[in-house]
Amino acid sequence: MIKIKTISIFITLSLITSCNENNTTNSNTNNESYSFNYGSYKFNQVTVYMNDSCDGQGYTGLCNYSSSNSESTLYSQNECNAISGSWTTLLELFQLEDSYAIINNDNSFIYPDCELGTYSVDSNLITVSDYDCNGFQNSSSLTDSTSCVDAGGAWEEEVETAIITSNTTVLLNEVIDIPQFNAYSDKQCVEYVVSFDSNHDGSCGN
Repeated sequence: MIKIKTISIFITLSLITSCNENNTTNSNTNNESYSFNYGSYKFNQVTVYMNDSCDGQGYTGLCNYSSSNSESTLYSQNECNAISGSWTTLLELFQLEDSYAIINNDNSFIYPDCELGTYSVDSNLITVSDYDCNGFQNSSSLTDSTSCVDAGGAWEEEVETAIITSNTTVLLNEVIDIPQFNAYSDKQCVEYVVSFDSNHDGSCGN
């Protein structure tokens, strides 16, 4: 979904829920309403858990320090500072510091790297279709398998589902491989926090 290999991803959406014509409202089986604004969502924090369920101790960064036998060690930021380590946030590690996901009202979804997908909402279930025409540096105009293959590309499409579990949280499942964490756990759960940004111009890649 976010163009890194991930497993059991939670995306926490800090969404503006004011009522206006650009909002869409969905209800789950408990008759709760979920409202979100179309537009730009900025990545604010990434948290990794050493399991596939996003519970227990979470880590928002990696600590590098001179006496470490490994490149990075799991510490909290305060623990890292206490041993004079160098703290790198996972937001920086994943290169998402100034990244946005764009959710448009035409059911298009734009990833931080400008690749395109489409989405649909059914009650509290969001289905995202992630497609790409491999073999082209900029394939934004090749949005279907026929045009991609005709142009000599290789069409790939992946359908992913997300569950809106509250007004601010969406649960996703994808495959993850973070080399820095392989020594601690075979599977990791990643929590992304993104916030609606009404001032962003809606462009990707920045």
